[in-house]
Amino acid sequence: MFFRRKSSSNRRRRRTSNRTSALPRRNNNRIKERRRPRLGKTRTKNTSPQTEKRTKRPVQKLAFFTRLKRLLIIGAILGVGISITYNLFLSNRLNLTTITVFEDQQPLEVHPALAILDGLKGSNILLINTFKLEQELQESYPYYAKLNLKKDLPETLVVQLETHPLVANLIAELPDGTEQPLLLNAAGAITQPEEDSITIDLPTIVIEVDQKLIEGEGIITPEHLAFMLDAIQAYQDKFSMAVLNTRYYPIARETHLVTERNFEVWLSFGQSLDEQINKLKQALPRLNIYDLPLEYIDLRISGINGEKVIYR
Repeated sequence: MFFRRKSSSNRRRRRTSNRTSALPRRNNNRIKERRRPRLGKTRTKNTSPQTEKRTKRPVQKLAFFTRLKRLLIIGAILGVGISITYNLFLSNRLNLTTITVFEDQQPLEVHPALAILDGLKGSNILLINTFKLEQELQESYPYYAKLNLKKDLPETLVVQLETHPLVANLIAELPDGTEQPLLLNAAGAITQPEEDSITIDLPTIVIEVDQKLIEGEGIITPEHLAFMLDAIQAYQDKFSMAVLNTRYYPIARETHLVTERNFEVWLSFGQSLDEQINKLKQALPRLNIYDLPLEYIDLRISGINGEKVIYR
């Protein structure tokens, strides 16, 4: 039996058909989409001259108005700044014309500080350095517990003074035999009483002076003043004996308590007050201060055991 040999053309068709059937079919739509050129890169948007003019005009108008707006804002800021500068520093509206002084919240018509501050009148109140002025016034008047300067716009400078509390009477014995009654505050400075009288509820300190004392003068240091006031209180509490006054000797650095039995107790500022008072307390068994006619008791000298007491 004879078989007919197939032609080579038929073989080629089968091979191609088999190959094409095995390969996946291409999606022509996707290929077309991929091949489409992008609008921004390949295609250019055709615009006519009329449309270009229409788009450019609004942009130019916007730029013009934004520049004008900026210029107006800058001009307004400059105008406000110039106006504020003129009103604050160049005009006469904030020139100092009035200076008021309050002492313990009471207004004073006359005070030495007014003479110092009077030269500031006419100057701009904003440019006044109150901190520096406070330091200068505090050095000139150290007897004030508090000194404060405050600006009361537009033209007033307020000086607020707060004094130390009054703690003692002061009798200044003058060379002609007269006495000058005064008052002492806690800083040891002098104040003039409203009337020439002694305040009964305050202890009294006596001092010898060469001339009349001026109000505001610091005559006793705060440390010595506190020592004398504590000595008066300690002696009266421990010995149940009133102290009429105490005499102050700044050069000798001592004070003499004058008791109601008219003898003096001499104390030194250079030693502890408690040690000197305890020496007298320990000496009471042999020293009857309530019955003996004493002239003075000297507690200033320290013995070996700290118990040496000299009396007369």
